[in-house]
Amino acid sequence: MKCDRMRNQKYKGRMKTTMLIMTYSLLIVCFELGCASLQPKAGNTDLTKKEQVLEIKIMDDLRQSPHVAGHAITVSVKDGHVQLSGLVESRLQVEQAEIIARNQLGVETVKNDIRIR
Repeated sequence: MKCDRMRNQKYKGRMKTTMLIMTYSLLIVCFELGCASLQPKAGNTDLTKKEQVLEIKIMDDLRQSPHVAGHAITVSVKDGHVQLSGLVESRLQVEQAEIIARNQLGVETVKNDIRIR
């Protein structure tokens, strides 16, 4: 009886350890996948760090806005000049996206090529 209890405790301890390892692994994978969507596109390797940060800030603000379909908008930055493109549902979303981009520190101009579906 005592041996069964000890085996059971060892089994529970191993299960807890396994669950912790799996949970941490899942968190790491989710973090990496979530951050990957905020990384600048592969074609933008010539961007400076400042431009990359600006692009990420704009994309993040667009995605967090309740008034804009941020996932449908592409952001490009070069020397403080921002270009927005993509397809959205309304004129309000086009205007809100431009306002979000213009309000970022470091933005010189915004070229808004967003189209309405």
